[in-house]
Amino acid sequence: MRTIELLAPAKNYEYGCAAVDCGADALYVGAPGFGARVDAAVPVGDIARLCDYAHRFGVRVFVTMNTLVFADELREAERIAREVCRAGADALIVQDTAFLRMDLPPVELHASTQMCTMTPDRARFWSDAGFSRIILERAATLAEIRGIADAVPDTGIEAFVHGAICVAYSGQCYLSRSMSPRSGNRGACLQACRLPYDLVDENGKRLMSGKHLLSLRDLNLSQHLDDMANAGVSSFKIEGRLKDINYVRNVVGWYRNRLDGLIAGRSDLRRASQGVSALDFSPDPRKSFSRGATSYYINGASRGAASFDTPKSFGEPVGKATRVARDFVEGAGLGVLAAGDGVCFAGPDGGLVGTRVNRVEGDRIFLNRPGGIRAGTALFRNYDRRFVAALNRARTRRRIQVAAYVSVGPQRLALTLDDGRVSAGCSVDGDFAAEGGCGGCGGGCASGGCAGCSGCGGGAEREPYVETRTFTDIVTLTSENFQTEVLDDPGLILIDFWAEWCQPCRMLAPAFEELNREEPQVKFCRVNVDEQGELAQMFGIESIPTLAVVQDRHTLTGSVGLRSKEEIKAMLDGCK
Repeated sequence: MRTIELLAPAKNYEYGCAAVDCGADALYVGAPGFGARVDAAVPVGDIARLCDYAHRFGVRVFVTMNTLVFADELREAERIAREVCRAGADALIVQDTAFLRMDLPPVELHASTQMCTMTPDRARFWSDAGFSRIILERAATLAEIRGIADAVPDTGIEAFVHGAICVAYSGQCYLSRSMSPRSGNRGACLQACRLPYDLVDENGKRLMSGKHLLSLRDLNLSQHLDDMANAGVSSFKIEGRLKDINYVRNVVGWYRNRLDGLIAGRSDLRRASQGVSALDFSPDPRKSFSRGATSYYINGASRGAASFDTPKSFGEPVGKATRVARDFVEGAGLGVLAAGDGVCFAGPDGGLVGTRVNRVEGDRIFLNRPGGIRAGTALFRNYDRRFVAALNRARTRRRIQVAAYVSVGPQRLALTLDDGRVSAGCSVDGDFAAEGGCGGCGGGCASGGCAGCSGCGGGAEREPYVETRTFTDIVTLTSENFQTEVLDDPGLILIDFWAEWCQPCRMLAPAFEELNREEPQVKFCRVNVDEQGELAQMFGIESIPTLAVVQDRHTLTGSVGLRSKEEIKAMLDGCK
């Protein structure tokens, strides 16, 4: 059975946690130095925190050190590589083969796409050299992928499925360095391919002016995942370490759904990590940064891969203007827009022009700046206010389903937890027998056993109790565990600020404890304000009991005073 992996970008710790929560099987994150995205470098401490969070779900973390390394930088590169390995990195993504000679802890080395692997011979060379995975050039066709995978059956094959495309072969671009001191092979690309140029023939005749002649559309291979898996791809990679966090949530969620559908329909594939991400939004990659989609070379050279008019995101098409008045634009399909949406169109000079929707009346939209729109102008929505609001409200949290098996005997209590991949257990010895019986059912059955008890061996085997929570008890917060239990936890958290002497606090406690059992998606915590004055001060607690709902380091809502169970539940429901 082959393992299939969804690999997501992580600009920092927060973005990485969002990718994990939305279903990523692996992350790639920039090292503090020598990464191909200098603006996405991550401190070693944050890499360690991200590894700790990701590894809870079997999600692996790969660290990019994929620039060329100069001779006088080798010691520094080795030092950083050692540090990220100690932080928990599962692999290093590299371009420079000097890493093969470095004295590193045991760690996988992945051959970067910038090593330009396009043939079986080159793939065999990298595999024999010691690379455990090869990251393919984006222009590889299905036939080329299949040939490479067949040549190195024991080496992982990783391929990009979504995001920006570099116009140069495998990112081996020297245009930036030729135009400026910034080198793309040193992590500081000028993105000269996104600039406007004139096209002039050999006779000096200008054929095109001010066009983005080297700019390409964005890759989207979500309709080709089955074919790519059949060709030998085991890791499906999303580009975008410099994109925003909602791009990460949206695109990861989109590909998670499609890969889950692929795996569910095949007995020869399995997912690379654990846990279920119940998305509370409907992903749509057209609603995140997009220059338009292209399948590029997956089935051979495709038409329409270029984005000559603009390198910016023009989003999803919504319709064409059929009537343009002084203060409104009318057209079929424009009614899907809403106040606050961003709209763009190709201006008279071919460049992208953007404006905002003030209000909508049927298929008539009132724009902030309608100038430049003519009858027949195609309109695109490059900012969907309602969708972005849904992503910002999203409370997606990843959980591992665990089956708990409990066995009670006269002298031993045993518990086994099984998540379908790993099984672990513990037992306690003691006198668990009730007077006159085995104690397994609490009914005092005779020593010969009973029909309703499996503790004495007299009953049928029971079905396991299935628990989807990753925590079961109310957490007592202290200044020592606040970072781990609250700040590092992106999920929904309810905190009860209380004290022993407070009668309303004691009256609230039963409802709080009942909701803890009934709300598996919420972590319940308590802070004793007499013992943890620093935490109480942090939240500005002036009266108790006080409840605070927290997520992603932000207080969403709260209440002061005694509240009923129904009121607390309604407060939680409003935050989900």
